[in-house]
Amino acid sequence: MIVESNEDLVDFHDTEWFKEVEPELTPASNLVFYRKLMKMTQIELGEKLGVSKQVISDMEHERRSISKAIAKELAKIFNVSVDRFI
Repeated sequence: MIVESNEDLVDFHDTEWFKEVEPELTPASNLVFYRKLMKMTQIELGEKLGVSKQVISDMEHERRSISKAIAKELAKIFNVSVDRFI
């Protein structure tokens, strides 16, 4: 698919699909989504955050909560609102 202009693009947040699944999204599921979207491994993300792969895994599996400080860093890395991780 070739996009002719930005007018052809749709923000997925405005789609019916997203509105349907949004209530099921958690900070952990958002972390997994954005990490995979950016094609990053847990090791690569951990290095950017200064934490281990295990910490990333624990946050993704909801064994560890995402702190406000980490949420702010994730928002910068993925260029999204910090609200996605809180």
